[in-house]
Amino acid sequence: MRVSLIGLVVGLVLGMIAPAASAQPVDPETKARADAAFAEGTAAFDASDFVRAALDFEEAYGLVPDAAYLFNIGQAYRFGKECVKATAAYQKFIELVPDAPNVDKAKLHLQEVKVCALFVEGRRLMGAGKPAEACTQFAAAHAEDPKATGTMLNLGLCNEQIGKVATAATWFRKAQNSAARVRRPSPKPRHVRGPRRSRRRSRCSRSW
Repeated sequence: MRVSLIGLVVGLVLGMIAPAASAQPVDPETKARADAAFAEGTAAFDASDFVRAALDFEEAYGLVPDAAYLFNIGQAYRFGKECVKATAAYQKFIELVPDAPNVDKAKLHLQEVKVCALFVEGRRLMGAGKPAEACTQFAAAHAEDPKATGTMLNLGLCNEQIGKVATAATWFRKAQNSAARVRRPSPKPRHVRGPRRSRRRSRCSRSW
């Protein structure tokens, strides 16, 4: 699907982009409905109702398949902490318009939400009783972000459930050490005192 890149430049400062004119013919009524959904999504985004905004942008994209909507869907889901859905939107945007002027920004955001998506999928697999598959997701998340304490803890949990007790203990210990480093207060700067003055009064000889 070809998409005009002119409209993709608009609104980059705010992290949102206006849809471009679709390369496919769209009847005026459908275009008006898409524009209305986009306007509602923008208003919801400005009001920090990010999931509502994403749903409105998805409605607009369903009416007019303009890739600009995908970037906005990714933005809304990212701010709404729906990292799995944000990942899908960014990936599709990059795939459809790899030469878009804001594709580097989309790739950066994709990297941010990708770790979150791996972790969420791992938790879903744990809830579904699939700890081995969950370990794979947590390991991938850890490779992307080695400092995440929660990922280490869940690596301990999933390994424990599949009977790898020693491996689980190692991850639990790493998680404990990581949490301790986070809680450890930074040392207070020491006040350097200057040379102490003697409080003893010097003896003066009286002249006669």
